[in-house]
Amino acid sequence: EEEEATADALEPTNNHLSGLGYSARLRNYWDLSESTNLEVSFSGATGRRHQPFGVDGIEEGEVSARQSLVGADITYRWRPLQQGLYKSLILQAEVLRQLNGEPSELDPSLGQYLGPSSDVTGGYAMARYQIGRRLFLGARGDYVEEAGPADGVEPGAGTLKAGSAYLVFQPSEFSKLVAGFERLSPERGEGLSRILVQASFAMGPHKPHPF
Repeated sequence: EEEEATADALEPTNNHLSGLGYSARLRNYWDLSESTNLEVSFSGATGRRHQPFGVDGIEEGEVSARQSLVGADITYRWRPLQQGLYKSLILQAEVLRQLNGEPSELDPSLGQYLGPSSDVTGGYAMARYQIGRRLFLGARGDYVEEAGPADGVEPGAGTLKAGSAYLVFQPSEFSKLVAGFERLSPERGEGLSRILVQASFAMGPHKPHPF
């Protein structure tokens, strides 16, 4: 019986329609004025994934369990008509909720489910302000909860918070230089501060892009 149950646990999740992944997204856009607009989106995804099970915390095999994700985001843009090359502002925020289900077909005599079982939330908010034709100032904050396994770990016990500020210089539409500072503050363990430097270059024809 044990060998048969383990083989079932390793069966590909997409062998049946219920094991396929599905996603959807709804987005709407409004022009608030000649220089400002607002975009609101809602999204969701669901599917079954292989998750571990075992005895006394030691992994013995895998079992299929459903995971779903729902989220919403909002973006506000401002660019004055007469100073559009030199002034602009983008405000953006997004929140996501991960829904972790437990398998119903796992025989308790074979082991304990070790995958994530608590629902968790994460999100971010950011702002970017243009201070010159090629210079931008930005800031961002992040919040992420860790999904505790089905072993009594409280949801949010591994919460991670982060804050960052950065300066962007764009010599042209095909290149970008970024210098920033980031502070990571985990719920458990020591925090981390770091300086980030990034250079991005693009090659090829120029493509039209949204406002």
